[in-house]
Amino acid sequence: MIMIDFAGKKQYYVDAITGEQVACEVFIAIMPYSGLIFCTAVSSQKTADFTKCINSMLRFYEAVTATIVCDNFKTAVTRADRYEPQFTDVCEQLSEHYHTTFTATRPYSPQRTE
Repeated sequence: MIMIDFAGKKQYYVDAITGEQVACEVFIAIMPYSGLIFCTAVSSQKTADFTKCINSMLRFYEAVTATIVCDNFKTAVTRADRYEPQFTDVCEQLSEHYHTTFTATRPYSPQRTE
């Protein structure tokens, strides 16, 4: 199993040539039983960047697990559901190409803490 997600808030780096601050999204993957972590920065969470992240991650691990667990982000999941989430066409194509299965974490409502 591999668990994937985009990390919270956007991060920034400084372009060495222009000195401009550039926003980026951070993609994180972990194989929880071995503790192997993959991390990369991309310009957005759009389909092309998501696909690039998945391909880079699988090249890094040099293996494909039976299941890739993702959070319910829009690039991967079209409809979040507790029992049967619907995945985007890209996830369907990636899972067919790599002979793996995407699954999503269960959506939940935030609990009030007082």
